[in-house]
Amino acid sequence: MPPGRRWAAVPWSPLVLSEEKLQVPPGATLTLYTAGLVEHRDRDIDAGIDALAAGLADLACPLEELPGILVSRLVPGEPDDDIAVLVALVTEHARRTDTAARPIPARGSAVQDARRFAISMLDRWGVPQRATENVVLLVSELVTNAIVHGQPPIELRLRQTSTHVVINVHDSATFLPRKLRPSPDDEHGRGLQLVALLSDRWGSRPTDQGKSVWCLVSTRPPGPTPDLATAPVHRGVRRRDPIR
Repeated sequence: MPPGRRWAAVPWSPLVLSEEKLQVPPGATLTLYTAGLVEHRDRDIDAGIDALAAGLADLACPLEELPGILVSRLVPGEPDDDIAVLVALVTEHARRTDTAARPIPARGSAVQDARRFAISMLDRWGVPQRATENVVLLVSELVTNAIVHGQPPIELRLRQTSTHVVINVHDSATFLPRKLRPSPDDEHGRGLQLVALLSDRWGSRPTDQGKSVWCLVSTRPPGPTPDLATAPVHRGVRRRDPIR
C-alpha cells in the first residue's frame, strides 16, 4: 500500500437466504434445473422459463427420458453454460408423513432427554427396531454437536415418511459443520463420520435463524431389491467442455 493511504472500511454482510415452503401434490412432476437450461445469449431467462413450462405441459414421455428431451428442445445447439436437470415424480406415498419437534436446552443432560423423546415417537410410529437404533444414535450425535458447537435455541425435529425417518437439528449458529479426518490418536472429530456411516444421506443448510443439520434413515427392510414405490428421480447433465 502506498505511504499515506489508509484502509477504508467496506460495508459487508453475509449472504441472506430465505426459506419458502410449497405443498406439492401427489402426481406432480418436480423439475429442478440450472440457469444454463433457460438462459442464453439470444433469449431472455424469463422467456426460457416460459418455454420450459410449456414443454413440461406438452410432454408425455417416460420420466427417465424427460431430462434429455428438455435439454434437446431448449438447448438445441452449443450451451452457453453448464446444464443440470433433475426431475422427480411425487407419488401417492408422499401423503404419509408424521412429525414431532422438541426444544433442546443447551446442557449435557438434554441428550438423554432427546434420546427418550426419539424412542417414544419412533415406538408410536411403529418404526422397525433396526432403524430405531440407528435413529436414536444419530439423534445423540446431532444433538450433542448442536449443544457443543452450536448456539441456542436448539430444536430437534423428527419426521416419518413412507420410506424414511428424517432427523433435523436446528440451532442459531451460522457456520456449517464439515466432516473431519481425525487421526487414530484424536479423541474427537468422528461424529459426522458416524452420521455419514449410519444414515442414507446427510447434510446441512443455512436458515434465516441459523442452520439445520439433517439426515435420513431408511425404514425399509434391507435387501438388494429397490422399493418400487420410491419416487423416481432422474438427472441430466450437459457440459460446455468435454470431461477430460
